[in-house]
Amino acid sequence: MNTQLLLVFIFFTLSAVSCLKVILQLSAKTDLLRFSEKILISEYECIEIGNFKAIMGEFDTNFVKSLFFDESVEAISIDRQVQIANLHHQQSAPKHLVRLSQAGPIVKQQHLDFIYNGTGKDTRVFILDTGILSNHSDFTGRVQTFDPKNTTHCDVNGHGTAVASLVGSELFGVSKEVTLIDYPVLHDNGIGVISNVLSALDKIVKAGVPGVILMPFIGKKSVLFENALREVVTAGFPIVVPAGNFARDACKYSPSGAEHVITVGSINSYTDTIAKFSNYGPCVDLFCDGVDIVSLAPFNEMITVNSGTSMSAALVTGVVATLMGRSSMDILASLKSMAIRGGIRPMDFLVQSATDNLIASNIKFNETE
Repeated sequence: MNTQLLLVFIFFTLSAVSCLKVILQLSAKTDLLRFSEKILISEYECIEIGNFKAIMGEFDTNFVKSLFFDESVEAISIDRQVQIANLHHQQSAPKHLVRLSQAGPIVKQQHLDFIYNGTGKDTRVFILDTGILSNHSDFTGRVQTFDPKNTTHCDVNGHGTAVASLVGSELFGVSKEVTLIDYPVLHDNGIGVISNVLSALDKIVKAGVPGVILMPFIGKKSVLFENALREVVTAGFPIVVPAGNFARDACKYSPSGAEHVITVGSINSYTDTIAKFSNYGPCVDLFCDGVDIVSLAPFNEMITVNSGTSMSAALVTGVVATLMGRSSMDILASLKSMAIRGGIRPMDFLVQSATDNLIASNIKFNETE
C-alpha cells in the first residue's frame, strides 16, 4: 500500500462520521459488474473511461475501510470540491484543522472540513527542534536543512517531525505549501541548551531570509534568553512558542514568558476548555487545539497521536505562515483580531488568572481577499 493510500485509510479509521461521499478507482482488470455485487447501497454510479474504472457513491466508512487492502481497488478518494475562488477546502480533515476554521467546538458526526485562504507558498518556517524526517512523502519535498551538510533526514525523537507536519504537511498541516527549514537544536532525548538556540537564531537573522520561527520547547526563566528573543522579533522574525505543560503560569518560564513572542496554550477542541496540562496566565496570547493531535511519526507511512502545547504552537505557526504573505501586518495583533473571543469555558478561571480568552481561528482571514 502506498503512503497516500495508507494516510487516507488512517483518516477513515479516525473519522467521526459514518458515511462519506467517495470515489473508488478500480484496477483496469477488475470487472465493474462483479465488483458492484459487493456494494450494499442502491444508489451509486459506475464510470469507465478507457482503462479508468470507478464507482462513486456515499458509502459506509466501515465498508470503505474494508477495501483498502482489496487488490481490485487502485485508489480511494473523498469526493472533493472544486471551486473558482482563493479558498481551499480539505474534506475529512483532522479535528485540529477543523477547529481552526469553525466558530464552535467539534461536534460528533459533523462534517470534518478545513477551509483555508492561503497555503503559505513562498513563506519559510524555521523549526528549532529535534530534526525532521524530511524525505517523508507528505512533506512533498518542501523540507530544507539550514545546514546543507546535514543530509541525514533524521529525527530519532519524533517531536520535530510531529510539529513540522502540523505546520505544513499536506494532510495534517495548516500551511500546505510552506517551506520548512529544519534546524535541530535539541538532542535525540529532546533536551538542549540555550547556547545552541542562540547560535541558531544568530545564523538565521544574519542570513537575512525572512520567515517564522517555531521554538517548541520550554525551560526555566532566563532574562538573558528573553532579551535575545526580543531582538530577533525586532529584526522581523515572528517567534511562536508553547505555553508549557505544567498547568502553571507561563510567565514563570522561558521562552513562554518573553514579551513580543507568540505564546500558545492548549484547549480540548471537543469542549473548548483549557487542557488540564496547559500553562495559562497573562503571557499566553491565545489557545489552540492540543489534545490527541494526529501528526506524522519519524518513520515512513506511520502516524502518531500527541497532546501538548507544542502541538498547539505548531498549528498557530501554520496560521502565521499564511499571514506572512501580507505586507505591513502586525502578526500578533492580527492573530488576536481573528481569534474567537470568550469561547473558552469556564471563564471565571481565566479572569482570576488574567488569561486572555482567545481561541486561534482563521475564519476572518478566510473572509478577506
